Amino acid sequence: MKRLHIAILVRLLDGLSTPSKLANELNLTPGRISRALAELVEGGWVGVQRVKKRKQIRLSDAEHARAFRELCLSNPGTKFERVLAYGRFDVLSAVLGRGLSVADLARLTRFSVSSVRGHLRTLAAVGAVAKSKREYRINQEFRRLMDFLSAYWRTKNSRLANEVSGQAIIPWQRGPEFIARVPADAVPPKNWRPTGITALRDAGVDLITEFAEYFASPYVKLEPEHVPVHLLLSHPNDARYAAYALLYLEKMRLAEPRVREAASYHGAIDVINALFRFRSTHAPVEGFSLPSWEEFAKLASEYGVRIVANFTADDLRARFKEIGGHLRAPVAVYLIGGGAMAFRGLKDATKDVDLIVTTPAQFGHLAKALTALGFKAVVGSPVPVVGASAIFADDRGFRLDVFCQSVLRGLVFTKAMQQRSEKLVNFGKLQLFLVSNEDIFLFKSITERPRDLDDMTSLARTNLNWETIYREAEEQSKISGTIWPAFLLVKLEELEDTKGIAAPGLARLRKLAEKFMLEWLVAQKLERGLRTADDIARELGLPKSWIEETLKSLKGHS
Repeated sequence: MKRLHIAILVRLLDGLSTPSKLANELNLTPGRISRALAELVEGGWVGVQRVKKRKQIRLSDAEHARAFRELCLSNPGTKFERVLAYGRFDVLSAVLGRGLSVADLARLTRFSVSSVRGHLRTLAAVGAVAKSKREYRINQEFRRLMDFLSAYWRTKNSRLANEVSGQAIIPWQRGPEFIARVPADAVPPKNWRPTGITALRDAGVDLITEFAEYFASPYVKLEPEHVPVHLLLSHPNDARYAAYALLYLEKMRLAEPRVREAASYHGAIDVINALFRFRSTHAPVEGFSLPSWEEFAKLASEYGVRIVANFTADDLRARFKEIGGHLRAPVAVYLIGGGAMAFRGLKDATKDVDLIVTTPAQFGHLAKALTALGFKAVVGSPVPVVGASAIFADDRGFRLDVFCQSVLRGLVFTKAMQQRSEKLVNFGKLQLFLVSNEDIFLFKSITERPRDLDDMTSLARTNLNWETIYREAEEQSKISGTIWPAFLLVKLEELEDTKGIAAPGLARLRKLAEKFMLEWLVAQKLERGLRTADDIARELGLPKSWIEETLKSLKGHS
């Protein structure tokens, strides 16, 4: 809000006034006051009436003008020209209905951190905001301020939507962000992004509908993970739209942690958690309107959406018990991914079950048991050799990624990893182990799947022993020659940039990565026939002392 607008509104609290009187009180020219009054009339703040050819100005009866009057009258002595101007209005709008850190506020409002801090100091001084656990919220004792901000944005958002269509509806809004539902043939502004039913249609689920849904926000870019949240927010307590939200999740193969982040941002975490519980258990969730699983499965079939099964810890127990009953020789399997996380309660369910066995013989016994149960090797080969890998799947959607001694790019399942593993249970001849969280984190760091970064986030919040992770990455490099510390470093930097999680000891890991990178470069030059430190240093453009030290290290490895 403009400071002049606020000053005029405050002077109208006592009743009628005139342009000339306002100009005198504010020491401004009549032209400046006239322009400001025209803007306030257009915004619905004030009304103008003529009495004996004289203009008289008053506060209007519009919702936002009434809310402003109540705010000022309930907080006498507060200088609202300071509270609601100079970017403070933007900060207050951003924290409406939620708590945000200084960094979050800077990101959303695009103000500098120092500007945000300055605005917050001013607001805190008058009691408008309160801080709790590094987050700022509108002070509950300043309830009229929340009412005013809500009324302001309801009015403004409604006007924007009605400019698109007189039939527009806003089913959800918070501050300047809102979801608008308009007739399908309405032309939205360029900054409105398709969401809800419209995004579902754009994804290839051709629902018949007479309306379109859009999301407007000055804060965030619309991501696919927002769409199911918007479907639930814009159609609350509607089982049909809960089914559509789940349909979009399955169609787009969205990662649960990212959808939860979107739900948390919108204040809808409870309803999205209920949807995920429903997807995992296929059972009703008390207090939430959901379809039956049979209804959803039928809907998915009608629109050609394949449901990827999610398996809870209980599901995994049942399947491993079944596998154990078909083994003809003892086999120890180590869960290295989402399966282990599900058993530890770090995720509700998993789509893929990654496991490793330590000998070709055990790989062969497991492959035979799976074949007897109706599994087929859909990727890779079930031939039992060191380094073998195969993906086994059955007609119920259960999928096992089985590795023998090494995983993916050659990360070896070492004796130290085995010793850090936790034995869970025996199922007949099957011994089930859970790999340590530290080693799961390392395995996750070598993949490129977005959901693995989300899993790493969950793991990083479990009080990991980072030294164990770094030491294992170093040992793996010595075993395979691959620069694992460098791969790990890239992933940790991505984790900090995207999730705000800073792993300790990165300086040490960076030095380790540089050391192994230099060893790799020098080894490449040695293979090309260069022999002296002088030649290699000249070729790489590096100090001779570095090359001499690296050559000594390589000699020590051999």
